[in-house]
Amino acid sequence: MTEFDLWKSFNYQESNVQLWVFKKSQSSAKFRGWHVKTDPAIEQLFRDAASKDVTLTTEHLSYQPLSQNNENSCLTHSLSESEGLTALLNVVNQPATENIDAKLKHLKGAIGYLVKFQFDSQVVYAIRKTAPTWKPKIRNSFINAIFQNGELSATPEETFSFDDYFDFYCINEVIFIKSKRAYESTTSDKKSYQRNFDSLLIDP
Repeated sequence: MTEFDLWKSFNYQESNVQLWVFKKSQSSAKFRGWHVKTDPAIEQLFRDAASKDVTLTTEHLSYQPLSQNNENSCLTHSLSESEGLTALLNVVNQPATENIDAKLKHLKGAIGYLVKFQFDSQVVYAIRKTAPTWKPKIRNSFINAIFQNGELSATPEETFSFDDYFDFYCINEVIFIKSKRAYESTTSDKKSYQRNFDSLLIDP
């Protein structure tokens, strides 16, 4: 069974779910990440989102600098060629004693979130860039309100929006990219472009 088949057949509905938010770092680790506590309702929404997203993906193409996919396909890329994603996974896979639970300040300004689905010995990582509304400057311009019992009231509670799809996934040593632009900006990977440029220089 190929990694694509494993990804498609993964048991999302019975998987354990962990949510992480992350920001880029100037350190050698490249990222800082925080575990976010979640309730069963939002965990199920993540399961449903991943299941739907993966079901709609019916074909895959090799990741290249000029390659493009459509809404029903993805690009496949080796994890070993992605220093950025490897660094991010190293952060979220640290021993539990080193993990830090997120506070509100960590969610504000997070550049992305990662949902870790685990079933038996298999793990699927799903990553999505955050919306601009997660940025502190934009959030400060909001008036938070809640509609309850037929009335709209101001609330001090802060809300964060999650999309019902992900930009890219990883299982074992293979990355499945649904949004190439989001993948490249999140991981800051430029190796494939550098290799392509080097090849152009060699070819007269």
